[in-house]
Parts: sequence; structure tokens; C-alpha cells
Amino acid sequence: MTMRSAFLLQTATGHQWRGRRIGLLWLVAGVALAQAQTWRSSLYPEDWSPPVGLSFAKDKMIQDFSYAGYRRGEMEIPTPERNVLNAVDRFGADPTGQTDSTSAIQEALDAAGKAGGGVVLLPPGTYRISLPRADSNSVLRISGNNTILRGSGSGKTHLINHSTNMRSKSVIFLRGNDNVKPVFSTPLTADVLTPVKRLHVAKAAGFKVGDIVSVRWDFTQAWIDEHRQEKAWKAGERAPAPAIYQREVMAVNAAEGWIETDIPARYYHLVRDNARVERYNSRLRECGVEGLSIANVQHPGKGWQSDDYLKQGTGAYDAHESSVIHFSRARNCWARDVHSYQPKANSSTCHILSNGILVAISSNISVRNCSMKRPQYGGSGGNGYMFRLTHGNDCLIADCLADFSRHGFVNSHAGSSGNVFLQCEDRNTRSSTGDTGYVRTGGDGSDNHMHFSHSSLWDRCHAHESWWEAVHRGWNYQALAAAHCVYWNTSGSGSTEVNDGMIVRSGQARYGYVIGTRGEPNGIELRTTGNSLPLDIAEGEGKGDTLSPASLYEDQLARRIRRSGSALSATPARTQTNVSESNQAGHTVDPARISP
Repeated sequence: MTMRSAFLLQTATGHQWRGRRIGLLWLVAGVALAQAQTWRSSLYPEDWSPPVGLSFAKDKMIQDFSYAGYRRGEMEIPTPERNVLNAVDRFGADPTGQTDSTSAIQEALDAAGKAGGGVVLLPPGTYRISLPRADSNSVLRISGNNTILRGSGSGKTHLINHSTNMRSKSVIFLRGNDNVKPVFSTPLTADVLTPVKRLHVAKAAGFKVGDIVSVRWDFTQAWIDEHRQEKAWKAGERAPAPAIYQREVMAVNAAEGWIETDIPARYYHLVRDNARVERYNSRLRECGVEGLSIANVQHPGKGWQSDDYLKQGTGAYDAHESSVIHFSRARNCWARDVHSYQPKANSSTCHILSNGILVAISSNISVRNCSMKRPQYGGSGGNGYMFRLTHGNDCLIADCLADFSRHGFVNSHAGSSGNVFLQCEDRNTRSSTGDTGYVRTGGDGSDNHMHFSHSSLWDRCHAHESWWEAVHRGWNYQALAAAHCVYWNTSGSGSTEVNDGMIVRSGQARYGYVIGTRGEPNGIELRTTGNSLPLDIAEGEGKGDTLSPASLYEDQLARRIRRSGSALSATPARTQTNVSESNQAGHTVDPARISP
């Protein structure tokens, strides 16, 4: 009870005040009871600080995930108004959807890029687009920094792609024209064993502050043997691609032979495993897609079963590995308020052909308030994923909804780390529409999918008729899928028969963490299959409603803001509701109101 509450109770007189006094007593008692019932994870006490001294190989730890998203969460996504190019008035795009607008919109995007940046505005309407050429890898491409494709709001501006032969193609492709090969590379001279930012390298003089670099290590046979994955992987023959961590150089000391990066290490980097730092010319930066609805006309063909993507002439073959939005080699870019929809002519109820939003070999991307639903194809080989991070570092997927798909949210490959899935919802997985409205897929749930994606956070996510998992994927090329990932305050709804009432399944290398679940179902299953010992950590099954803090990411970001002593921009606040109940973003949060 506060001093002011005690004063009011002591001085209340008269009949009117007695009623208020009783109400206030109940209020104070309720607050006290709620405070008494809250609990904290043993790994996240009130005096928690970033675990810079703990060993990835031996220690249990909650890492600092506060660096995720656009500009490391330190700034809101901007809404620039400079150089706004109206695609209708200036370039002749057709908002009635009667004629194809691809060339007009692309001309506007190219003009914005050549000008050093700009906003391509699509006024309300429906815009018909299609592949400009059969050999194009995308319908629209953003390749110049500071270029934004902006609609007038989802539900107001509609893009509809009429191309159905989209095998390995994207509707909107965001990638710069940089060389994919590094311009400079140097090996580490000392092992990195803990979550630190300082890297000792052979030639520190090859870097300068502001450089974008990739820190890499290989799946050597020693690493494979150490993690007991020799049944699935073999160095030099069938090992996963190297781990990739994209970072910005914040300090250089050539005399002492080290550089310091903006974000801490997410797993150990050993000289033994050819750990190295590579510098690149550039990455696509400050680009976004926002404020629109997007769809694909359904493919008219047949053949939508799991392996039909291997059979030419089937619809699955043409839809295989297509995506709606694809970020590649990008940094500090975003998608927000982008939603798939069903065109009236799509009798199968499909919204898109296969995959939704793909973030590949990119870092600090924010995807906010987006929904992707109802792929026509959800077969094996990488199809029907609504949100997928592949070698994506420290990205933020927030307030997003995946519905009626093979996998809702997917984290894959060793380059995927430090990512945060914040208040996202996965609904009704193991589904695709095919040509009839429903084809049951072989895959399901949202997961750490393959090749040791690690050290990421699922924060206050919800599953309806689905679940979340980070488990060994079997003795095949997927194998060991995760380490040091955290599921925080996860909720479930729907049938308890789905996945036997388990809302989170975890079987990670070193340790994995499931902290707090709620709703129904709310079960936790820990596994040790695939040599994923020791057993992961689980706390608070069914007690997520009283977990403190409710959001790990927001609490960690507030702590970092306070530690920095600077006035960083606020990040979006979120309520206790699930995405399906609110499905909105754009509020602001005062960091001071988040409890430490």
C-alpha cells in the first residue's frame, strides 16, 4: 500500500467515503495479491545484466536480445516525406487494375534509387503487376538505398500479381547491387567463448569504424563431433553452410589487434573452426515496403502434393520457393502493415502461391504488423512458410500473424541468431489451399527449422491449433536445429489434441529455455533426442500470466536504454492481448514505465 493510499483510508469519513474506502481496500488488496503472485525466472533476476562472462559451452544464460530490429531497436522506423513520387500521377500506374502497372511502378522505384532515395506512393486502388520477363527473378525490385514502396494503407492499396510461374522468384525483391564476395578477410587470433563484442583479429588495420562485416565460422569435423552430429553431417561433404553474423564495427585498435562490434557474439567462435571477419562494400539500407495488401492470382494447374515441386507441369513446380517479399543482403530495412488477401477470382481461397516474407543474409530488419495467409502450395522443399529468417541476424518480427500454412514462423541456418519474434501468432498450420481449398501438408508448427539456428527469442507468442518448437530434426540434413533459444511467456488456444497439449517443444544443444506458458493448451515437452543433451530448462508451465517481466525483449531494451544514459527513441508498446485480438502496432512506450 502506498503512503497516499494509507492517508486516504485513515482520513475517509462519512457514508460516501466509507463506500469509497471499501472499494479502495479491495483495490489495494488486489494489487498486493497480484504482486505476491508474480514470479521471475531463476535465470533472469531483478539484478540481471548481460552475461558477458558466461560460457556458451557450459553455462545456462539468458542473452541480451535487445539489439533486434531496425537500428538495433534504438530508433523507430522512419516515415520520410522527402522526394515522394506518386506512381499514378507521375509514372502512369493504373489504380483500376485494368492495365498492367509493373513498368510504371518499377520506373518510379528506379528513379527514387537514382536520386539517393525517395518514397514511391501508391494511392488507393488495385494495381495489376506481373513478371516483366520470363527470366526475371522478381516482379518488382528495390535496389537503391533509402527507397520505400508505400501504399495508402492495407485494405486501401492492393497489389495483385498475375504471374503464376514464380518458381524461385519474388513479387517484391529488396537487394542492392553489391558484390557478394568480401573485399577483405582476416582470421580471429583468439577464441570467443562468451557473449562479448571484442574480436581479436590478425589484421585489425583492415577495418574502420562503420564498416559492415560478417563474422563467420565453419562446421569443421571437430565441431560436428563435439556436438555429436556425425550421423547427419560430415565436414567438406554434407556440412551446413558457415555461420554468419553481420555486424557493424564500432571501434578498432590496430596496435592491440582487435575490433569491437555493435552486437555481442551469439555462440562461440573458435580459431579451430576457421573463425574470421570479412568486410563487404555495402548492404542495401533504409528501404521498406509498407501500407498495402498483396496477393497472387491462383495457379490454374493441378498437382499440389508434398513432392510435386519436383514434377514439371504441376502447379507445385511453378510455385516452388516463390515468396511475396524477399530481403537479401539488407540492413536496417523493414516491412510494416503489409497483409496478404484473397482476390475475388481465387476460388481456392488462396492468398499467395507459396512463401510469405523471407529475410535472407540480412540483419536488423523489422517486420511489423504484417499478416501472411493461405498459400496455394505448402509442400516439402521449402514451401508454405509465412515468415522465414535464413541467415538473418538480430531481426525483429513483431505483431505478425501467420494463418493456414505449412509453417507459420521459421528460423533456419546457423546465420540466424539474435532474432526476436515478439507477440506473433501462428494459426492453423499443416495447411495449404491447393486447387480445392485444402491440402494437408507434411510440416506443421513454427520452428527452428535446420542447421543450428541459435540464440533467438520468442517473446509472448501465441499458437492456435499449432505450436512452437526447437528440437533435433532427425538424422538428415536438418539435424541439430537450435541452441540457447528462449521461449518466453508463450500462450496457446484451440484443441488440446493438437500436439498432445504441448505448446512448446524444446530439445536444443547446450541449453534451451522455456520460461512461462499460459492459455490452454500450455504444456511443455523437453527432449534429448538427436544427442541434444543436457536437458533444457523449463520454468512456470501454466504460470505465464504472472511472469515478470511479461516481455523479455521490452524489458531488456529498457535496461540497455538506461545503461546507455542516452535518450533512445521509444519502441512499440504491446498489450496483454494476442495478435488475433489486437493485430495492431504503432503505440509508443515510455522506457521508464517498464519495470527493471
